[in-house]
Amino acid sequence: MPAWLSLLLVFVVGAAVGGLIQDFTGWSAAMLTKRLARHLGYGRAPVLRVALASPLNQATRPDEWTHLVVYNDGARHSGVTDPARDVHCEVTGGDGVCLPMVWQVEGQRRGSLVRDIARGRPAEIPLTYCTPSSGRRVLDAVVQARQCYLTDSQFISEGNPMRPLAPTTHRYLLRVWGTNVDQEVHATIEITVSDGPPTSVQILGSG
Repeated sequence: MPAWLSLLLVFVVGAAVGGLIQDFTGWSAAMLTKRLARHLGYGRAPVLRVALASPLNQATRPDEWTHLVVYNDGARHSGVTDPARDVHCEVTGGDGVCLPMVWQVEGQRRGSLVRDIARGRPAEIPLTYCTPSSGRRVLDAVVQARQCYLTDSQFISEGNPMRPLAPTTHRYLLRVWGTNVDQEVHATIEITVSDGPPTSVQILGSG
């Protein structure tokens, strides 16, 4: 079926049954049509997706930040997509503690806990920082030599590295959401740490 005919059908169906639906749910015909259009991929609603910013290459860059990158892919058939507003990111470890993560923002040294994400302009979140053979100070945080850290808000915003990662495999539950995003992103982040830099960072089951 041509795309224009599918879209026309959405509006016809929405108008035809809008009165009946409103009687039972309180939804107007316009609200119903908007929801149907979004479901079929014709709306303007933002759609978020999470990936790794780049493959790890610790052999050539042992002093390394790793980042997550969040894209606003938008609706499948929409040429114009609304920016995702007030997007948050958090991870939860095995201890059940929810940790806010910080967005990189140009001109803001310590980033931001929320940001807008436009289509075609992905945003990055520092995930880990691993020191080389000597200790140093990073964003006012004193970090130990050959140690990997989870870079949550305490590390980035407060200069307080409270989450060192021991040499083992760590799993965190990731949640990304925004005020106008219909579907939150949930995934599992798996970080495998050797003596120092992580040897593997994977995103499992994003959706």
